[in-house]
Amino acid sequence: MKKLIFFIKQYTKRSLRKYGKEISIKNFSDDRNIYHEEYAEDSIVNRRFYNVGAGGHPDISIEHPYWTNLDIEGISRMKFGDSNIPEVMPYDMLHKQRLPIEDNSAEIILSQYSLEHVTNEAADFFFKESFRVLKNKGIIRIVVPNIELDLRAYKNNDRAYFFWADWYSVDPIKHGLNTPMNQASLEQVLISHFAASASTLHIADNPKKINDEEFQDVLQSSAIEDALDYCTSRCRIELQKDFRYNHINWWNSNKLIKALMDAGFKDVYIAGPNQSSARIFRNNYYFEKKPNHVALTVEAVK
Repeated sequence: MKKLIFFIKQYTKRSLRKYGKEISIKNFSDDRNIYHEEYAEDSIVNRRFYNVGAGGHPDISIEHPYWTNLDIEGISRMKFGDSNIPEVMPYDMLHKQRLPIEDNSAEIILSQYSLEHVTNEAADFFFKESFRVLKNKGIIRIVVPNIELDLRAYKNNDRAYFFWADWYSVDPIKHGLNTPMNQASLEQVLISHFAASASTLHIADNPKKINDEEFQDVLQSSAIEDALDYCTSRCRIELQKDFRYNHINWWNSNKLIKALMDAGFKDVYIAGPNQSSARIFRNNYYFEKKPNHVALTVEAVK
């Protein structure tokens, strides 16, 4: 098969060359020139581009020689050529640890699919820490599940939107579930996406779990943000030690923008997949690899 592909490529190149055309394949994994054009050399040498996780998704580590990953210990180790890069710089967002970064030194802070795994208090602390460590004009980029999209899918009875229900049904116990998710009610699928341990699907004990009828009543009787807060308040936060992948928070654009502004950021705006004020984020070889139809992306400039 490899030989066949090689001959097809060679034939295509010769055919195009016959008509005065050339074909070339750009290596998008090598974007180092962009960093050298846009940023100070000391930032590149010291890898002052920080990807900050919260332990929920080990696969969000960025395998780039100019980036530093911060996350809880135990994330899989990465390799670049013959050089071993430490797996992560240990950091626990949930427990409001101070970022191990000097004041006014970071070029970029990225946190993708992490803030849904921590409390509001922990998120607010992280935003203030990010403001502290970023350089003037430095950028923070946040990617989280968008609760407004979840709610719209729930209202429209759109089970296909919650595509992960099938993934988590192959081995439900492994994913902390007592029932295959694709056999659950849409109410419980939704609750598990922002208040996991408050769902009746969760394998752990929690006397404050919310059944379908209670969830429907809360949505009908309360303002939507109050209803969502009610659900997250029923989570057992201490379970996060053993279930780091649990979602225990919700985010929409209003809540995220306000939190960033409260932390000191003035220029805050909604972005999108590979849409950014920072040129490096427009390369989807490294960024936006997860399904983005559920995502909310917001950036802020210090």
